Amino acid sequence: SNMLGFPAGFRIGHQDFSLGKGTFFRHASPGDDGIKLFFDPTKQLHGEIFLVKLIEGVTTANDDTDFYGASLAYKGTNFNVGGDYGYWVSATNGVNSRGAIVTNLAAGDHGTQVNNLGLRADTTIGKVLKVSAEVNLQSGKTDYESNPIKHKGRYYSVNARYALTPATAFTVGYIYGSGDDNSADNENNVYLSTRSAGEGALDATIVYGATNNVATGIKGTSLGSNTVSGSLGVSHKLTKDVGIGATYFILRSAELDSSAA
Repeated sequence: SNMLGFPAGFRIGHQDFSLGKGTFFRHASPGDDGIKLFFDPTKQLHGEIFLVKLIEGVTTANDDTDFYGASLAYKGTNFNVGGDYGYWVSATNGVNSRGAIVTNLAAGDHGTQVNNLGLRADTTIGKVLKVSAEVNLQSGKTDYESNPIKHKGRYYSVNARYALTPATAFTVGYIYGSGDDNSADNENNVYLSTRSAGEGALDATIVYGATNNVATGIKGTSLGSNTVSGSLGVSHKLTKDVGIGATYFILRSAELDSSAA
């Protein structure tokens, strides 16, 4: 409707949710229950605010896992910029100093809160060069009764595509997801993300998107955690419908987990 003077609306129920590009939070099919508000103050500006119920425990107890998100994106003539904020809060799940999700916290523990601030931009220069970049900064804590763990994850990515000719293009990319090199301290520097139902972890690298152990060497961590990747690719269009291409990846861990050394 246009009750606010510009297009705006809301959607309640089971639906897909994604924050920004989905690096930190993406709950697509089968989705989750929640409320989403969306608005377009101008033709170039789009915003969303949503609340997602990830886990509903006992209705009379403080044992839920929720996610709150807000994003704003501006579409220019030859560039796009956007920012988002996400807040993941769980009364019963935690994250340890190695970055792994821990379910069913002890009675004396007080849950987990993770804040994520994301910034992203892309531009096209001269119709031949496309560049995109993204930054995600995390803070928060898991309030274990005996030894609270602070979370300080980082994620960066830069990608570019250059069209040498209308049929031939080169691509280059760099991705960094922070890791943790000391599992004995009270800090977790592994970048966290929530991209599946429940406690919110996907055992996959940002590069291949396959279900495997990530570079932390353990399961229960997140997309892009403890991962450094570089890529160089080339593609060529043979016909309108047929093309060939190849991409070379360099993939390694950002840090060596001290407990696995």
